[in-house]
Amino acid sequence: MQMDKIGGQSSVVGNTTSGTYSYSSNKSLAFAYVPTELSTEGQKLEVELLGKHYPATIVQEPLVFTEPTRNRMQKKSGSTKTK
Repeated sequence: MQMDKIGGQSSVVGNTTSGTYSYSSNKSLAFAYVPTELSTEGQKLEVELLGKHYPATIVQEPLVFTEPTRNRMQKKSGSTKTK
């Protein structure tokens, strides 16, 4: 599997494992392995993809709303129905 390079201060410091475009956040996203000291929120890095360099920022929180949007049906064992 081809992995894109993650650069910081003109050297390779990590690799991406996967990436995609997020329509809900209107951003390109990638998962990457980087050293712990470079994994702080807001850290600026650069990703090399197909010979071009793109700015990247470390984020650790989900970029989309992750709470359930519908009520789940109660399990039969926990039902409060009466006959």
